[in-house]
Amino acid sequence: MDKVVKTTVFCTNVAWFDTFNAIYREYFHTDTPARTFVNVGSWPHPFDIEVECIAIA
Repeated sequence: MDKVVKTTVFCTNVAWFDTFNAIYREYFHTDTPARTFVNVGSWPHPFDIEVECIAIA
């Protein structure tokens, strides 16, 4: 996780923003990567949050 430099979060309900942040901090304690949080409409997937990460080698 220390190699992640950017994340994009897709979430179907913006009301979960604070809850997501609390969980996100469990994984990224310091040097939090740049992040974009995007509220999306419903989609045909069996989950409500998707996180895309870009990491360095």
